[in-house]
This record gives sequence, structure tokens and C-alpha cells, in this order.
Amino acid sequence: MNFQKKVTKSNYVREYITVLNGLLDLTPREMDVLVAMIKVDTQWIPRAPSEVKNILSTDNRRLILKECNMGKSNFTKIINKLISINLLVLSTDTKYVVNELLKPKIDTKGKLEIRFVLDVV
Repeated sequence: MNFQKKVTKSNYVREYITVLNGLLDLTPREMDVLVAMIKVDTQWIPRAPSEVKNILSTDNRRLILKECNMGKSNFTKIINKLISINLLVLSTDTKYVVNELLKPKIDTKGKLEIRFVLDVV
């Protein structure tokens, strides 16, 4: 069975997380933060050759807090939950990044496919 939905480039991350949320079981606020983090993570470009990606750097935290319009204490609780369910993981440089398995990958035809396999026993 195949379902298709057309989405714009500006909201494909939100739609992607919305589809996965049946498995992730995130609240709307947690989804907002995760979507903002994925956007920051996928658009990240190092300013210097030695710079290491850190989704939870001070600058990135400020950007996400502003985009999600939330306070630091709520943000910290959400970050802790995302870490506990392995949506945010430590990189080899001991900095937090979005789990590679969660990042949306668009193919050359501009399609993002999600495949679910249910093993019925």
C-alpha cells in the first residue's frame, strides 16, 4: 500500500515528523523543538575548518528557543526527553547531533520515502 502527499520544501520536515510521530509519541511542543533541531542540523555549515557540529551550542539553543517561542526550563525538559529516547545522540566529538536514522533523506527525484515493516507474530 502506498500513500503519497505533496508538501512544500518549507514544511517537509514538519510533515515527516508528523508521520513518524505515531511511533515517536511526542507532544506538539516536543515536535516543534525536534523539527527546529532537524532544520538547524541539516542547514549547518562550519564557519571554520576546525568547527564541530553541536546542535545544543549556545547559538543554536537561542535560535531554537526563539523559533519555538518557549522558555529555557521547558526546553531543557524536552532536550532531556529527546536524549533519553535517542533522537539526539552524542557524536564522536562528544557534541549532540540529531540521530542520523531520523534525518529525512530526499532522493534525486525530490521524494522522501518512509517504509514501515510490521512483524506480526
